[in-house]
Amino acid sequence: MKNAYNISFQLVATVIEDDETGYFSASCAEFPEAFAQGKTHDEAVKNLIDLIPFVLKDREENNKNEPIHHGLVSSQRLNVSVFA
Repeated sequence: MKNAYNISFQLVATVIEDDETGYFSASCAEFPEAFAQGKTHDEAVKNLIDLIPFVLKDREENNKNEPIHHGLVSSQRLNVSVFA
């Protein structure tokens, strides 16, 4: 019998970065083993969302059902002054 997942996650700790090649990367603290890329911001996010069911399946098959992170504690923008 095939397992069906009907789970909804709110990925509040998603990090999107661009790199020197013009691609975007997406990751989130809730699923640190999930890392996705895309040519656009939206594509990277979509790829990350599409990856989550595979991460859940891998966790189930390898008895890794305990969450690695318990949730986002804080997210802030910091103003940093650098003096030369």
